[in-house]
Amino acid sequence: DNEKIKQHFKKATELDAKDQFAFLLYGAHLFKLGDYKEALEVLKKAEALKPNFSAANKYYIGASLKYL
Repeated sequence: DNEKIKQHFKKATELDAKDQFAFLLYGAHLFKLGDYKEALEVLKKAEALKPNFSAANKYYIGASLKYL
């Protein structure tokens, strides 16, 4: 169930607040759920932790902005 998955991703970011990949996966999941505003916030945290670490993160940031 998507809500349970969302909570697991959120927990992962809480357990390791310096893991940019946890934030990327959480943000991508939020994007797929259509929660573009929250996705953007989470994806920006990933980018702040390690700038330019992932083309996928940049894609989801841009795509989230498109839908806002």
